[in-house]
Amino acid sequence: MAREARGATESRAAEGEAAERGAAERGAAESGAAEGDADARDVATSEPAASEPAAVESAALESGAAEARALFERGRELAEARRFAEATESFEASLERVDRPSTRFNLAVCQFALGRMVEAIDALERFQAAVSPEADPEGWAEADRMLAHARAQVAELTLELEPAEASVRVDGTALEGEAVRTRRLNPGVHVLRVTAPGHAPWLDEVTLAPGEARRRGVQLEPTTRPARLEVRVDVPRAEVRVDGRPHEDGVLAPGRHRVEVAHPGRRPWARTVELGAGERLLLDVTTEPLPPPRRWPRWVGAGVAVAAALGLALGVGLAVGEGGAEPNGGTTGVVLRPGAGGELRPR
Repeated sequence: MAREARGATESRAAEGEAAERGAAERGAAESGAAEGDADARDVATSEPAASEPAAVESAALESGAAEARALFERGRELAEARRFAEATESFEASLERVDRPSTRFNLAVCQFALGRMVEAIDALERFQAAVSPEADPEGWAEADRMLAHARAQVAELTLELEPAEASVRVDGTALEGEAVRTRRLNPGVHVLRVTAPGHAPWLDEVTLAPGEARRRGVQLEPTTRPARLEVRVDVPRAEVRVDGRPHEDGVLAPGRHRVEVAHPGRRPWARTVELGAGERLLLDVTTEPLPPPRRWPRWVGAGVAVAAALGLALGVGLAVGEGGAEPNGGTTGVVLRPGAGGELRPR
């Protein structure tokens, strides 16, 4: 692969040199034409300042093209010497001044030789976007071959985050997104750092094999450790609520909490507990049965029946009394009255 990279570098470097030389010559010609126009204007008018912006712009373009060409030449020499890391820097600096497809291709060749497959893919895709297959069939075919190899080598890392808003950096570069985030990475060792307010930072290294796709969950620990509460009730299927909500996983924030237990046929149970950070508390709840429903004794019912019977008899007596001949009541016809000595005598 190193021989292929070097050959491709030399081939593309030659094309780039010609392109840079043509650009410099075109820039010089344009600069000379601009200077001639400026001289003509100086003769024809007394306002030479009107030509200064165009002349300055032309000079800047010429200077940028010259710097780009020099950096390109330096990158080509370094690549031929197999100093691909330094050559990459020169080609990138050349692109900052003048963006040319030939420079991007040579940059991709160096990155390919260094095993930087993600960067090589980006440079090759940019090259193909700028040049048609008809304009450079050899370059396109070579780019296709390198792309196929690079894409097969690239690894993929997916992180599942909790909390979802955590900040993630992979090898110092931010990885934006939601709870699930994915990035293509070169094979090898990568440093991961995940942070979030109110949580302890998470730092780890991951080693990815060529073409590997790995999925990993990252759950940050709160800086304030949660408390845990377990409630055991003496009867099955009792309903346990903490702060008015069903108590399920037992994890609570430190502080005061209201615990309530309910069950059909048992008295409600409630208590307030105080939990510290990281504390574990077990509540053994013993509930009391509800009293049975109240029932009247049988003798009470009998007494009510007797009272009813007496009321009926009295009613009959009253009815008879009302229909009798004696004004003082009774049915014997004898009315007792007190005598002189206080004794009762028949009237």
